[in-house]
Amino acid sequence: MGVKGLQTYVEKNCPHACEKVSLRSLAQDYRAEHGKTPVLVVDGLSCLRDHFYHGGLAWVYGGQWQEYLTSLRKFVQDFQSAGIKVVFIFDGVVEKSKRPVWISRIKTELKTVKKIFQHIRATGKEPHRGLLHLPPGTGMFAGLGLKSLGARVYHSSVEADREIAEFALSGDCFGILSQDSDFLIYNMGTTSYFSAQNLKRQRNDIMTVRYRVDVLCDHLGLNRSDLPLFSCLLGNDVISYKTLEKFHSRVAQGSQLIPALARFINDLPLDITIPDIARRIFPSQGKAIELFVQGLLSYILPGQSTKWSMPVSMPNKAPSLEETKLDKNSKCPIRHVRPDISAEILQEAKRRHQNTENIKAIYEILTVAEGDSGVHLEEADSGIPPASVFYRPIREKLHGVLYGVGVKQLTGTAPGVDQCSRQMSGLVIGGEEIVVGHNAAKDWSAHPGAELREPDIILAKPLDMPGGTPTLEALWFGPGVRTVALRWKAFRAGMFCTIPTDRSKAIPKNLMVLVVVLHYMLSEGVLGVWEVDAFLIQALLYLTGTNSGGGWSQ
Repeated sequence: MGVKGLQTYVEKNCPHACEKVSLRSLAQDYRAEHGKTPVLVVDGLSCLRDHFYHGGLAWVYGGQWQEYLTSLRKFVQDFQSAGIKVVFIFDGVVEKSKRPVWISRIKTELKTVKKIFQHIRATGKEPHRGLLHLPPGTGMFAGLGLKSLGARVYHSSVEADREIAEFALSGDCFGILSQDSDFLIYNMGTTSYFSAQNLKRQRNDIMTVRYRVDVLCDHLGLNRSDLPLFSCLLGNDVISYKTLEKFHSRVAQGSQLIPALARFINDLPLDITIPDIARRIFPSQGKAIELFVQGLLSYILPGQSTKWSMPVSMPNKAPSLEETKLDKNSKCPIRHVRPDISAEILQEAKRRHQNTENIKAIYEILTVAEGDSGVHLEEADSGIPPASVFYRPIREKLHGVLYGVGVKQLTGTAPGVDQCSRQMSGLVIGGEEIVVGHNAAKDWSAHPGAELREPDIILAKPLDMPGGTPTLEALWFGPGVRTVALRWKAFRAGMFCTIPTDRSKAIPKNLMVLVVVLHYMLSEGVLGVWEVDAFLIQALLYLTGTNSGGGWSQ
């Protein structure tokens, strides 16, 4: 992710911009100058592999929650002992302009998963760390774990890079910890950009590399205000490197490309507009010009402006959901609307999303009617359906709750039947038109065999429970014990749970969710009884403290 090739170029050709520093010493200097504790914003996803889910944890089976929590606690404590307060921000959305990059990354991960199973079948051993694929939900669980330790944790409601940069510019931050070259482009004032990849947590200090944007600008002969344009000329998450290939071939190639792009910028007339710059790069591609403008503006933070002017008539944001049109070759020509959700619910959904109280899919479905799922450790042709397909009926019920399908006061139209996918034959199912944002949502499911050329369409279906689907207002804002009971009934209905109520009362509260999930898996025929027993034994061992010595490996 980030700006194509920039990180490598800086490290190889501009080593003076990579300054080895002691975070403890910098924190002491900051405290002496400002009289307050320095705050470091941590890009959560950039620390997952090497610092949260460290090399000592087995990863093929996953599930080592206690060890994972210990790793998170150690991370926070190391910074606290250095006099640094850490704030964590995790990716909470995938913006439309970044979807192609997401798809490319997912396809790479699917290839890695295939290699993992080939290795296991050939050797019977866990693969080397070079094939590391983090267990599903690792990022979400990291946020929950850090929050349980008292740390400030947020999930972004826009692209995480931008939200981190905005936080850094707020004046309450002395640095960010990440490994994304976009932070060489954002103008974050005096806030430093520290390397997560080079982070070394030692007994009495924390060492890393600080990337010096001022040194890089001097090396390239650019002003800091030139960097957003420079990023779009080189290629980033919005303007792909492939899109720029013809332009690059006209300017330079190989190791000379970056210096040549810097000269290109310096040769531009001072009064040239952003669209005119784009037309020099893409002479006859209207869509590419629009993306170029969008990519450049994505680096402009609140209170900042671009170096070059832009006509008022030029669009400065992505089209709204109502304006979105599917590709003419789409096999699922379904109408899209913006979800009709009350301001109160949207505000509460955003609060819960940002504060890591909900899974990110809830906010995405409520705001843009689009969700996604990452890559699981799943083997193709195993005879077991992929997780995204297996749990689809549950997601249909979740969509039903979010869109109010089956709420009694809204009855009069049928919610639809059976799943809608690329193979569906028409626009109407069950007597009602399928409308994304009203009774359906787009879904990008990553699993073996997924082409990801276009999203699947997942219906919103009502809960089968007395009184019909409860409203979000009742589930989120309702008072007292009755609301707790209603939430539990809705959860059981959404999970297709048929365990009699009198029997479920005998289940310990902290095992209820586990039992309901296992009940669903067992009823769908993907687990044997012995596998259910294995899950339950692990849970009971943890509850009785039998495993308090240090890990399931014992």
